[in-house]
Amino acid sequence: MADLLHPDAKLIELGRQFEALRAEVLPLDRKCKDAHAACEEAIAKAGIPNSSSERTPEQDELVKKLHRETIYSSEYDSFCKLHGKLIRLMKAIHRAKATTLEGFAVKATAIAFDQADFEVGNSVPADVAERELYRLAHDMAKVVKAESATLQTLITKLEETRAEYRRQYEIDCDSRGTDEAYNAMADAELAVIAHPCTTLAEVRRKAALALADDMMMDSLTNCTIRDEPVMNVFLRSLLGEAGGAS
Repeated sequence: MADLLHPDAKLIELGRQFEALRAEVLPLDRKCKDAHAACEEAIAKAGIPNSSSERTPEQDELVKKLHRETIYSSEYDSFCKLHGKLIRLMKAIHRAKATTLEGFAVKATAIAFDQADFEVGNSVPADVAERELYRLAHDMAKVVKAESATLQTLITKLEETRAEYRRQYEIDCDSRGTDEAYNAMADAELAVIAHPCTTLAEVRRKAALALADDMMMDSLTNCTIRDEPVMNVFLRSLLGEAGGAS
């Protein structure tokens, strides 16, 4: 079961179901192809034309009989039943929106399946594959850019509020302006701490920031918000869970 705290939990669960069903379908595909080859060989030995338009009604009946005798019919039905479920999962994955690398990996797997998994002997339709992969890469680029911009904006805001607090403190440490600047700085720091990470790069950035920033580390180790340690809020954010900044 996918981690329910993960931003792409639903998509990852679809991917888990997809992989499990795919593992069942692939052997059936091989059995179906083997049965089809045996059936084609039997049809050829019986002197029956390959094209149905060239067969007599009697030959059509014999072909149906050979389908049953070579178990091609039953193997084909078994394959199609599960393959249909797999196609529905694939379409659900295509429709789902990915926001993390794990989610995009699931979508990439679905694209690969869509193109060639059960048509190994045929060339992949390059135009379709290129179009799907381009769309996936474009979506990934948009998400990464948005994530980086969001976290960087919060960090920049924190730096600005700290500078304003220092300025107010130097003017008059007991003034109302200093108190307001301190509250703005604290809110900006909590926004950074609580920002949910959706990529490994964001996890590394926040962890490095916490280790290098004495003020933030002090908040993490000594402060609480709504009776919860700020460290808990920070750790949950590394797992992709939002909360604590409201």
